[in-house]
Amino acid sequence: INAQKFPTDDIAVRKAILLSVDKTALIQTAQQGVFTPTYGPMVGMPEYNVSALESMYSYDPKKAAELLIGAGWAKNGQYWSKGGKELALTLTAISTVPAYPLIAQALQSQLQANGMNVTVTQLAVPAWLDANLKGTMSLTPLQYVAVDPAALHLWFEPGYYNWSHYTNPKLTKLIDQGQQTSVVAERQRIYEQAQTLIMEQAVMMPIHQNADLLLMAKNLSGVTYAGGGFEYFLGASLS
Repeated sequence: INAQKFPTDDIAVRKAILLSVDKTALIQTAQQGVFTPTYGPMVGMPEYNVSALESMYSYDPKKAAELLIGAGWAKNGQYWSKGGKELALTLTAISTVPAYPLIAQALQSQLQANGMNVTVTQLAVPAWLDANLKGTMSLTPLQYVAVDPAALHLWFEPGYYNWSHYTNPKLTKLIDQGQQTSVVAERQRIYEQAQTLIMEQAVMMPIHQNADLLLMAKNLSGVTYAGGGFEYFLGASLS
């Protein structure tokens, strides 16, 4: 979620977006319900701490409306507006990966039902990357695989992948501390704090687990896996 571009530069709008999305219904609509909803950026890692995250943005359009009203937004017609500007969002999606437009369209439907005017723009990868880098989009679906929470520095410190265009000295300090300590318990505590801060600032919307759906014949053996769940077939054989 782009934290620099109007209207998602308003934390009330970002939180309202998260509260306006029913993840279970979205996954059912866009992906036949085959994935598990997620609530933070470190799924599958000890630092994920789902119990502290899953209730943070439960589907609650009424609470979303209260946040927007408290931040000066008003809904006189179909959509929210503030200072003469409509709560209009540009949602980009990679056109050549079918899952992304499907997620984008399901998000569009839910957000529009809650008073946000959403335009879905499908782009080829180069144009999509350019929009992310320049921050011309409001939000975009993507996925990323990592095996260590240190990867947070890619997304939330200045650099190529900071597509939320969000930095925070406190968050940067936590991420840097996590990279510099080798004490497992201390690392976990630090990254849990970082994850909580990211979600409190609503600069991303976790949707579902990045799981591979595989069908494998019973007579196939020798498939090996790398971190992140990637399959390698070099030693595979059929019996």
